[in-house]
Amino acid sequence: MTGEAPAPGERAPHVIRLRGPWTDEAGRRVKLPAAWRDALGDAESAVLRRRFNRPTNLDAGEAVRLLVESPQRIEALLLNTSPVASGDDLAAKLADSNELTVRLARAEPGGVVLEARLEIG
Repeated sequence: MTGEAPAPGERAPHVIRLRGPWTDEAGRRVKLPAAWRDALGDAESAVLRRRFNRPTNLDAGEAVRLLVESPQRIEALLLNTSPVASGDDLAAKLADSNELTVRLARAEPGGVVLEARLEIG
């Protein structure tokens, strides 16, 4: 969640956490959230992918925001090979089946790899 309470009369967004299953470049499963070393060993960079389906029962004009947080350096964020940014509304860009790709460079050795979620509302 964004940490902000909804305004009076507004409902809180529905949150879908994109925790797993993620895969690395070699197709191995990566369980997130996790510390970099636990998930990726001594690698200096990583490409992680996560498949997910379009959320159902979206109302017309309803936003689907992508939020990605990491103490690591996010070098690229792609939805179905198209560049996106954390905070973007993906509603018009979502297909029935989607793939989120994150390219990271290790910046915080003890830090978590990343947290990703969709906020609908």
